[in-house]
Amino acid sequence: MPTDYLGVVEALRNKTVDMAFVHPAGYVFSNREAKAQIVAVDVWHGKTSYTSRIFVRKDSGYKTVEDLRGKTIAFVDPGSTSGYVYPMVMLIKKGLVRDRDPKTFFKDAMFTGTHEAALLALLNGSVDAVASFDLAPQQYLKDKERVEKIAYVAETEPIPEAGMCVREGMDPLLVKKIQDALMAFNAPEYKPALKDFYGIDGFSPARDSDYNPVREAIDLLGWRPKR
Repeated sequence: MPTDYLGVVEALRNKTVDMAFVHPAGYVFSNREAKAQIVAVDVWHGKTSYTSRIFVRKDSGYKTVEDLRGKTIAFVDPGSTSGYVYPMVMLIKKGLVRDRDPKTFFKDAMFTGTHEAALLALLNGSVDAVASFDLAPQQYLKDKERVEKIAYVAETEPIPEAGMCVREGMDPLLVKKIQDALMAFNAPEYKPALKDFYGIDGFSPARDSDYNPVREAIDLLGWRPKR
């Protein structure tokens, strides 16, 4: 388990690991920096894509993202697709954020490190808004009463799901065996194991080109991982 999102990139680059579960931006960085290749995409809630949302407290009175001018926001991690990259790109495209700096629109912006921490910061009033994936409240807050205290004022375009990638230089025959093994997990008898281990429904074959929209978003943001 890495200490941050980009720790996976380093592990793949120096061949400390052969395989890794990666979120979308993490895969793009892993591919660019370590030449990793995606072999399977997660199926979660019956889909292979999701969105990012900007959440607020329902009692805040905020109805649109424009209402958040001069307010505070918590992002998750600079390498998080739904917790930073996509919401920032959305704000840039709307003309709200200039020069790739969230503080040109918000009074203050911070990183919490995890989706759960961001949501808790919102609930306890530490920030006015948070950026996270569409089902993050249901996944991390669990309690229906707390989930119902949150609403969202903006939503991004669809994001391809996370998935499994393999390091550069792995034998193609072994890569094919790995992919076949992951697809075999879609059999009914393995569903409980997937739910318990990773919380997903199954796997679907993935192509590198599926992540081109993520590459475009990262390039628009001008974001580069620090080595």
